[in-house]
Amino acid sequence: LIPEMQVRVFDGAREVTGPGIRRGQPAVRGVLTSDGYWNDPEANAELFTDDGWILLGDIVEIDESDRLRVVGRLADLIIRGGKNISAVEVEDHVREHPSVAMVAAVGVPDEIFGERLCVVVTLEPGVDGLTLTDLTDWLRGQGITREYLPERLLVVESLPTAPGGKIAKGEVRALAEASASGTAVR
Repeated sequence: LIPEMQVRVFDGAREVTGPGIRRGQPAVRGVLTSDGYWNDPEANAELFTDDGWILLGDIVEIDESDRLRVVGRLADLIIRGGKNISAVEVEDHVREHPSVAMVAAVGVPDEIFGERLCVVVTLEPGVDGLTLTDLTDWLRGQGITREYLPERLLVVESLPTAPGGKIAKGEVRALAEASASGTAVR
């Protein structure tokens, strides 16, 4: 953090304070910030807190030495039963499985929990298949905590990508939702 910028961290509406690592959505104010969107009060209402801080779309960690590290994007959060789960962290864990070539973690709608954690994977050449039980047993064996264990698994031939080559999470989410509801996707 630099003196010219003030940074706060939020977990939902609650500000994260105190000693130790702070993790959540950053809000900033200072000389290096924007005045907001031009002639768009609705967008500015989402961008700014009531007391004038700009909310960013990232997830950050700030350590005890005030070093800030971006660890994900809000769009990459899966909210299951009020618990925020980082899709990036889930992907990092699942990617280590020897059968997995590529992975995307997304939330699929759930009436009870809001979202369920679904991983969509491609397999390494020569691998015939992967079951959810095999994957979660392997993750548990790696010491991965329960919150990062997927509740659904979809194996696909290839993951959809955006023009820049990044995985197109919106399309992956549509695949996962269609698979969960039993409808076909084109």
